[in-house]
Amino acid sequence: MAKKKNGWGKKRRAVVVAGVRTPFVKAFGKFLKLDSIDLGDIAVRKLLEQTDVPHQEIDSIVWGGVILPSHAPNIAREIALDLRLPPSVEGMTCTRACASGLQAVTLAAAAIERGWFGLYEQRRAQPASEGGSRARPACLRKSLHAC
Repeated sequence: MAKKKNGWGKKRRAVVVAGVRTPFVKAFGKFLKLDSIDLGDIAVRKLLEQTDVPHQEIDSIVWGGVILPSHAPNIAREIALDLRLPPSVEGMTCTRACASGLQAVTLAAAAIERGWFGLYEQRRAQPASEGGSRARPACLRKSLHAC
């Protein structure tokens, strides 16, 4: 099956342009009092500072988490609200055990390549207070030209 092209005759492709991660630390240590949302806020804020991406250019946050907090299962939307991103920024959280980070990247890349969205923040985290602390963040950006 041939790949669809956008209106300009060029194929869309998703590109990782920057990334940050939450600390990878021993469980039940320094970051015990921080939950997934706190760590996500810190990581996304840092990524936005590093890349200088205007908040109004962000379409969505995709978050992959192994263990989600029961009080706020859509961590991505909580982060968007905490960082005062525009109300139009969608938040989607997926969980697929140890493959949650890869699933979040795959979902974001597929949406960009299909032309649904342009700019995503993608994360995976499981802080020590919820059983561990891991993250595989990336910022994916739609590209009409090779980067």
